[in-house]
Amino acid sequence: MTIKCGFINKVIPAVVIVMSASVVQAQPNDMAVMMQNLQDMQRCMASIDQTELKQLEQRARGMEAEIKKLCAQGNESKAQQQALTFALEIRDSKLLQQMKKCTEKMADFAKNMPNPLAVYDSFSDENEAKGICQSL
Repeated sequence: MTIKCGFINKVIPAVVIVMSASVVQAQPNDMAVMMQNLQDMQRCMASIDQTELKQLEQRARGMEAEIKKLCAQGNESKAQQQALTFALEIRDSKLLQQMKKCTEKMADFAKNMPNPLAVYDSFSDENEAKGICQSL
């Protein structure tokens, strides 16, 4: 599990772009509902505490630096443990739960599209098999 700098700041635009891209594929009778859901999602995302979001981003940067330091010292198991602990904390955070809630209504329109928030729901077997230090 790799925490990338600026990930959270990229999530909101990515979700909006992914969701708006599905507008092109929607049937005309679905478009009104989808547009309303998109507006609801945008309002919801706008209500997310920007200070908390920035704090989370700073924590993620700090954690990434700490994990890289541990890897450089050859302490991969501690790096892996810290990354997993942080990822689980973020996954269960009120902020991420709010972001998920904001995008719930759009789920039907985006079934086959990538979910930028899924990184916190499950951990890649490939990255886990490689180990945290090789994933950076």
